[in-house]
Amino acid sequence: MVTNNLNVANSLASNPALEVIIAGGVVLLYLGFRMFRTPGNSPQDVGGLPASPVVTGIVVTVTNASFYIWWATIGAALIAGAATFGVIGIVLLAVVHWPCDLAWSEFLSWGTFKSRKWWTEKVKRIVFGICALVLLGFGAWFLVSGLSNL
Repeated sequence: MVTNNLNVANSLASNPALEVIIAGGVVLLYLGFRMFRTPGNSPQDVGGLPASPVVTGIVVTVTNASFYIWWATIGAALIAGAATFGVIGIVLLAVVHWPCDLAWSEFLSWGTFKSRKWWTEKVKRIVFGICALVLLGFGAWFLVSGLSNL
């Protein structure tokens, strides 16, 4: 058993990207379980948000701790994978990933801003449940892929 633990520790120490993948999987699982536990805790009337969907998207992103956790875990794994291709890999990651993030965030913020009258508690619970399942699925996938490489 001790030898097995040492082999796992050596595998992790020799492959920092593997540590990041496993940590990312754990974080995604945590976020998914947390979302399942608190689907009804969203506020009824959101106040104080800017009138523009673009500004609202920026404010929500900057104040969202999950954004920073994601980049510290999953994003770091993406960067580590891109770094295997050198500087061009990191540049390509930035050129492709950031506009996709911007487009996705803009779509979500605009859609949420324009459809807020349809966001009943039942709809919120369904959407949060689906999002939680997606997070749990990705978390499990990251963990399985990371642990299978040990």
